[in-house]
Amino acid sequence: MERILLEPRILKCVIREKDFVAYETNNQDGLKVYVTSTPYTRDVINKPQEMMGIPFKHALRDGFSKAIDYLPETQFLGDIGLEDETRINVYSLLRGGLNAQITEALFQSKFRIQRAHHTVLAISSTRSTSGRVHAEHFDYDKYTIRDQSCIFMWDIVATGTSARCAMAKMTEDVMGLDRKDLPKWITEDLSSIPNNKGAKKREIKNIFFGSIGGDKLEDVLIPYHRLYQQEFQSYRGITITYMELIAGLASETNQGRIFKKENGRDYYWPGTDLLLGIDATRTPEFELSLYGSEDGRRFIAPCIIWDGGARGFSPHDFGKEMRERWIIHRNLAKEGINLWDIIIERNPWLERELTLNENEFMDYKRLIWQDVPEELINEIYKKQRRLFTKGKIKDMETPRSLEKLANELIGEINAV
Repeated sequence: MERILLEPRILKCVIREKDFVAYETNNQDGLKVYVTSTPYTRDVINKPQEMMGIPFKHALRDGFSKAIDYLPETQFLGDIGLEDETRINVYSLLRGGLNAQITEALFQSKFRIQRAHHTVLAISSTRSTSGRVHAEHFDYDKYTIRDQSCIFMWDIVATGTSARCAMAKMTEDVMGLDRKDLPKWITEDLSSIPNNKGAKKREIKNIFFGSIGGDKLEDVLIPYHRLYQQEFQSYRGITITYMELIAGLASETNQGRIFKKENGRDYYWPGTDLLLGIDATRTPEFELSLYGSEDGRRFIAPCIIWDGGARGFSPHDFGKEMRERWIIHRNLAKEGINLWDIIIERNPWLERELTLNENEFMDYKRLIWQDVPEELINEIYKKQRRLFTKGKIKDMETPRSLEKLANELIGEINAV
């Protein structure tokens, strides 16, 4: 099957502060879409061995809090008095969605929100034996959405299954309709969730959704944006903020030639793994950070976030998963695959950029990154060429290069 790859979306810088940068990208059907970058969230993606458990959650909280501080769609929080703070509704999806600690992010922000209402839905995405990703609902939830609510959500989004079910549940609740009277495209996502009969109609004012993930989130939210425009007089819109990048999603059409299975495990997990180098849109700051490791390790991670639930709440299991995935890479090395093979398969954009001279590189990056300082783009060019010299690429092409790096990563995990 021919490999089909997508071009990155254009990013336009709209906010640049010392520890926070925001880019607008093309709005889809009225959604406001940002990609933001902070030192905290760059570490989440670049340093998985270090960023697990509490450090992982704190970094996500700090990155989300900065977005709340600076993005124009959250500035209304400055006009809300203490007595009205319960109109701010934090909507958490167990368990991955709890990682960003939204209530703490709101309190940590310059707005110091103390009394946000907290809604919890126990739902999770699960892969069946057939490979299909579906939602499972669990018995525990604390579910109330108040009238005129401003909704704050955060989740790791790959297929969008959990987000889709969460939006369907919220919409059923606030519309005040029996399930049979809702549109079919909503009820299809409610099959695993108990019916909430007898609720009174309420209105949602706006939704602010943060994510590490891919653009399936936009596919989920667009139909709800259209519906809310029709149904709610006070509705203002939906804002998405992606952290560091809009990730690609591993699929049968983009996974390339290298082993798809090793010891019964997928090399890529189609529909689950979020990719930084394939079908992805990266911020300049994040791309620069990829060159911060001299051995190229930041270019070969099989998933930008791995298992977010385990990473935040079961660090031991997360470490075990990372170790297993690097053992798979070590076994690939025994089949004759080297480090450069992996880097280029996971980052085909890099192979293309290395053929460009400095002027061509600058022209291309100016096209996809608008209103970005020239010195930043130039720094990325210099670091790219410093890391991937002909000599270093030759070393990466040696038979034991991948095995050596995989062993180093396994050793670091064992030492944690």
